Amino acid sequence: MGQLSGRGAVVTGASRGLGRAIATALVDAGADLMICARTAAELDVARDDLAARAAEGQRVSSRRCDIADERQVEALFEAVADELPNFDILVSNAGGLGPLGPVTTNDIAQWRAAVEQNLLGPFLLVHAAVPLMSARGRGSIIQISGGGATKPLFGQSAYAASKAGVVRLMENLAIELAGSGIEVNCIAPGMLDTRLLDQVLEAGPDLVGGAFHRTAQEARASGTTPPEQAARLVVHLAASLGWGVSGRLVSAVWDDWEHLPELIGQPGAKDLYTLRRVDQVTPPS
Repeated sequence: MGQLSGRGAVVTGASRGLGRAIATALVDAGADLMICARTAAELDVARDDLAARAAEGQRVSSRRCDIADERQVEALFEAVADELPNFDILVSNAGGLGPLGPVTTNDIAQWRAAVEQNLLGPFLLVHAAVPLMSARGRGSIIQISGGGATKPLFGQSAYAASKAGVVRLMENLAIELAGSGIEVNCIAPGMLDTRLLDQVLEAGPDLVGGAFHRTAQEARASGTTPPEQAARLVVHLAASLGWGVSGRLVSAVWDDWEHLPELIGQPGAKDLYTLRRVDQVTPPS
């Protein structure tokens, strides 16, 4: 029996890259699964590959969905209610970089579309998913964040602003759902070898800044973070439901996430792994 046997999970943006790795880890952990993405052909291939890994009786299904489209998200969770009655895990992974380059040169329509995908989309997902979880009295919501949530990124304003926004959205949701049995957390997966890295490298230093472009080049040359590392963290958080870990932004690379309950239970750890300003207690002399 896997860690997640008997539980149902939805993963967005699951046809490739990190989403595909997360979906694979969830299936291997025993969860029933519904995956979604915007590209039907890639989604069908991913579903068939995941179904081939599944154990007897384990369900794997898929549905095409643009998470920024309210009607498509509503239809997705209508299907979840019908086909995945044990649903209590949502992994909100779908997202994109948006336009690259200085703010004043960005195409407004592309900027808006990126914010809709990275911020409105996750809002629509939880808006539809939480009532189903509430009916079961439990749930684990896991939002994929990124480096843009914790620091400014030259030439990536739509990405950084929307990722910071979605982390704060999930922190808000966590306090609203406190005591409900539903836990909400975000994951920073590290620099992955995905199409987002391709976009940064192709854009060049003029659009994304020399320092970040060099970091991307070095990562491609020396080795990026394996997506399986973040996928293991997803399984860990989902399997740890009920441990009281909620409202946190956890790095798959740098944080000691296997000991999160002990760490956040320490005195003064209220703001550990969150988006918070650090107060300077002692004024400079």
